[in-house]
Amino acid sequence: MFSLGDSEAYYLSRTPTDMRKGFDSLCGEVRRGMGRNPLGGEVFIFYNTNRTRLKLLHWERGGFVIYHKRFERGILTLPYLNEGTGGYPITWRELVMMIEGVELTRLRSRKRYDISLKNSANNTRISL
Repeated sequence: MFSLGDSEAYYLSRTPTDMRKGFDSLCGEVRRGMGRNPLGGEVFIFYNTNRTRLKLLHWERGGFVIYHKRFERGILTLPYLNEGTGGYPITWRELVMMIEGVELTRLRSRKRYDISLKNSANNTRISL
């Protein structure tokens, strides 16, 4: 309840959104603008034209949750959103860096070993 993390899928709107929109209007944006089902458990990210406000729409058991952030100083840094339709998929890590003001276009990540990727490729499970 009221939690987000790296287990959810995240989709960023490719265009700014009116931050006066509530649950129903944002669900309409998800369906029409992103071509996705708002009840799917994914997290949908919206921002205003000035990039000073951010809303995350998420379905949790029992209902929708909106997380709303207003930046008192600075603006939201966005990744390069290439032309296309639908929501732009991002990771939890990218979302956190965007909110913290890290420019994703200049950032370069080094490869790291990820045991979950290796195990999913081999279709094996780890029991602890």
